[in-house]
Amino acid sequence: MPLALLLTGCGTGASRTADTPVPRGAATLVLRAQHYPSSPADPGAPLPDFALYGDRRIYTPGPTTGALTGVEVQLLTEGAVERLYRSALQAGLDQPHTYDRAAPDAPGLVVVLGVAGRNVVTKVVLPDTGEKGRRGGIARLAAFTPDQLPAADRTGGSAPYAYSGLAVTAALWGTGRASGAQPWPLGPLGAGEHVNGGSCTVLRGADLDRARQLLASARPDALWTSEGSTFRLRFRPLLPGEHDCQDLKLPG
Repeated sequence: MPLALLLTGCGTGASRTADTPVPRGAATLVLRAQHYPSSPADPGAPLPDFALYGDRRIYTPGPTTGALTGVEVQLLTEGAVERLYRSALQAGLDQPHTYDRAAPDAPGLVVVLGVAGRNVVTKVVLPDTGEKGRRGGIARLAAFTPDQLPAADRTGGSAPYAYSGLAVTAALWGTGRASGAQPWPLGPLGAGEHVNGGSCTVLRGADLDRARQLLASARPDALWTSEGSTFRLRFRPLLPGEHDCQDLKLPG
């Protein structure tokens, strides 16, 4: 679906946004959309629906192998990035805003737009792509996928993203070793940062390589033991510009 139709009902942004330049840089965020579940959610941080960066690369969730969800990356043309960025500006995403509902613990949507060296955050509670007005327009923009673009707007096909960091979020399942649980060989699971309802650590280098080999044949719901306790784990590749678990915090 063309971006102009995705944004029907969004309204028109201020004219001052017309000349706002698209951010540049491989680790500089241009636009990211992420739906988050209702509370209480499983510990961990889901991948964004899409994340577009200043080198024209867009990242989306990829195939799942064992317990690991991969990431796909593809390169867009300058024209496609420009149109997507202008559409976000017209939707009013250059100013932070929360579109709330009287619905505690409801699912929501967070859209982040890079503007002049800062990340501007918009939150929509109970997003609905069929809704009129700006709320609906933002929900439709967040429903964008690269496949909606003409082939001429995509430089080549998608490819697996070779990430260099993997966030592991551990949720305590119980004390002792549960039946069928496997020993976790890469450091204490309970010793990480408390982020998104669990204990989060980031694996890199040799630990990342070992984790990939181990998890490629593991079930997503597998249980793991560490220091006398049993945990359920969630795994999240780090995207460009993400350095640690704090960068993966879901909105409160």
